[in-house]
Amino acid sequence: MISGGHPPRPRRAAQVHGIFNVRAAVGLQNVADISLIWIRAWLPGRALCADFAVDGVPGISISAPLIGVRRWDLESFRRFAWRRVKPVLEQADLVHSVGASFAGVLSSYWAAQANIGHVTQVTGSDVNEELPEMLRSRSARNWERHLQGVACNSEALKTAFLKIYPDVANVRAVYRGTNLNVFAPSSTPLGSRAEENGVRFLFLGGFPPYRFGHGRNTKGGVTLLEAWKAVEGELFALGAALWIGGPDSCSHSVASWQQSLRHPNSVRFLGEVSPGHVPHLMSSIDAVLVPSLSEGLPNVAVEASACGRLVVAARVGGLPEVIEDGKSGFLIPPGDPTALSDILLSTAKDRALALHMGQYGRQRMETLFDSRDYPLNMLALYEAALSSCGTRATLSPTA
Repeated sequence: MISGGHPPRPRRAAQVHGIFNVRAAVGLQNVADISLIWIRAWLPGRALCADFAVDGVPGISISAPLIGVRRWDLESFRRFAWRRVKPVLEQADLVHSVGASFAGVLSSYWAAQANIGHVTQVTGSDVNEELPEMLRSRSARNWERHLQGVACNSEALKTAFLKIYPDVANVRAVYRGTNLNVFAPSSTPLGSRAEENGVRFLFLGGFPPYRFGHGRNTKGGVTLLEAWKAVEGELFALGAALWIGGPDSCSHSVASWQQSLRHPNSVRFLGEVSPGHVPHLMSSIDAVLVPSLSEGLPNVAVEASACGRLVVAARVGGLPEVIEDGKSGFLIPPGDPTALSDILLSTAKDRALALHMGQYGRQRMETLFDSRDYPLNMLALYEAALSSCGTRATLSPTA
């Protein structure tokens, strides 16, 4: 469908949830007519279908009864939600599903029913953890047959996806990037640093609940606690501090760990951090820690580098694509507290070097991870996908 008053653009229905998907949708609105679809579990008092808009992008929220069994949950959305989503898809050229797991499988079914194209976006946990499990379920069998394009958040995810589905066409790495004006070295810090010379470290991964065998150490939080405790005396002498945020970062077990330290006041707990707070938080610290066991391409690493902050990260997923080891940050083996302790100490001893490496990281983000590149790269993928499914739509970006 071509919208009036603009150069030809594809009308795209997207399933969206979370701040990073919202930012991507807002960027895509410059090159495509967007209709958002948010799928979620039905609860008493929650409408089965409701209109909403976020940052000027219109959408609908669709709920269906779920019982926690993937096969029946997919069937529930197929049966209960199709009537509500059908009018949106009938006006669309293709569906862009976020996540090559539940949303991807469901969108393949809906796109086939509507006889339109389907592009899915691979984010990380879908390929690394969820898809291998889904392949054992009949409900997900052959979903990739109605898939004309795949946008992977990193080259590493592209490789991982093609190992599972080598015959799918138009599989590309498409970096979402970040807003380099919002995430910038000039962001306003939280409070003054005039009285402090020590390095501040920031960890925002928290301690997620048990999932796919990694438990609370999915983001490397447990590894970090062990690493910090091993060298806390030396870090305290150097004036270093650790700020911890994210899921369950204020839990009883983490508080008990803090009280077991000889210098507990060197550690500060932030709790859940809102997205709007992150740029200011980044400008208040010197180094960001991403010691995850498994990743796609974490936004926190990109945002930290964009703010001119050194990043210490595990060598997993797309993190080596963000961090140039020894230049914009340091890469360490996942789950290795000794290696992390060594980097914490070396960074704490040379704050000037940390600042210099952070500046290099900012330059790297300007070259590779500018969010303004994302819409045009996705538009090119949409064109390839629509060509694969024989659509008559002709796409071109808006001015």
